[in-house]
Amino acid sequence: MAVGSWQLAVSYLPKAKSQKLKAKMKLNLQKPLVIFDLETTGLDIVKERVIQLSYIKVYPDGREERGNEIINPEKPIPDEVVALTGISNEDVKGKPTFEQDL
Repeated sequence: MAVGSWQLAVSYLPKAKSQKLKAKMKLNLQKPLVIFDLETTGLDIVKERVIQLSYIKVYPDGREERGNEIINPEKPIPDEVVALTGISNEDVKGKPTFEQDL
């Protein structure tokens, strides 16, 4: 079974790439738009846990709000996921759980 990142939306972009993309694409927003990315301990949505939640919130006036949270999955992170995401068991140690963070 392949283990990796489960992306629900668009990948989290560095600010420079985000600005280039905004220059090419004009959004006519009436309400804020949130784009988010999840990193998990694997692909099984029942058994696996979230280890990182990143987001960009774009407001109709063009302002951006960004967030990035490391989350303790309360289970070991497989070596394959550490290699893919760069997030280790040490990184999540002492961080809030998904339930505590949200």
